[in-house]
Amino acid sequence: MPSPNDMSSITIWHNPRCSKSRQTLQLILDSGIEPAIVEYLNSPPSEAELITAMVEHPVLIERPVVFSGTRAIIGRPPENVLELLD
Repeated sequence: MPSPNDMSSITIWHNPRCSKSRQTLQLILDSGIEPAIVEYLNSPPSEAELITAMVEHPVLIERPVVFSGTRAIIGRPPENVLELLD
């Protein structure tokens, strides 16, 4: 994964069905940069890549994560957590 300051090598983990992902990609393209595009639903990052990215940049987690035993739920929407409470 390129460092955040390395503008010569930009990679986007992209979901073309997500409006925010499309908007982000367009901003990058509009700046004149051709990023490497990884459609993460088709080519998911390895466990090491994903965990390393979150450890180095915890802001990437961005959503509440609730754990119970061997299960985890993203609290978006917050009602998702009710699955763990049943």
